[in-house]
Amino acid sequence: MNEIIILLVLGALLSSFTMLRPTPRQKQIAALRETARERGMYVRVVAREPGERPGGVVYGRFWLAGELTRDRAVWRLERAASGLPSELPEWRWAGKGAPISAETLAKLVADLPQDVDVIFTDEQGVGVCWRERGGAEAFSRVDEALRMLSRINEIN
Repeated sequence: MNEIIILLVLGALLSSFTMLRPTPRQKQIAALRETARERGMYVRVVAREPGERPGGVVYGRFWLAGELTRDRAVWRLERAASGLPSELPEWRWAGKGAPISAETLAKLVADLPQDVDVIFTDEQGVGVCWRERGGAEAFSRVDEALRMLSRINEIN
């Protein structure tokens, strides 16, 4: 009887230790975020409030030190049902539109993974809100889109 109890206790302990190990999805996300940091990007988790704008994980690039002194347009484009209409189906402006040509914006959106919900620029840099699906290939598309967006210097 004692052996059975000992085996049950050991089994419970071992099963709890295996639950502490990260899942393959968690390992993939950790690798994506580490790669982003190595490439000079920042990663920030944003909570989603009920009835608020989409949440998720923000991948972004800071403006370079020499670019911080320039005035930058601040804008936000969301894949949402409400907001100001944009030239792109499914996408709406949160506030005023961006000083980017419709053609450039369409190319930018077309190159992004389907699970990117927000594209923005602010005083600190450029970024996207992404649900981190699609692995390394999708990450490369996000990285390239952020590089492209950071090169755009048009301000109206």
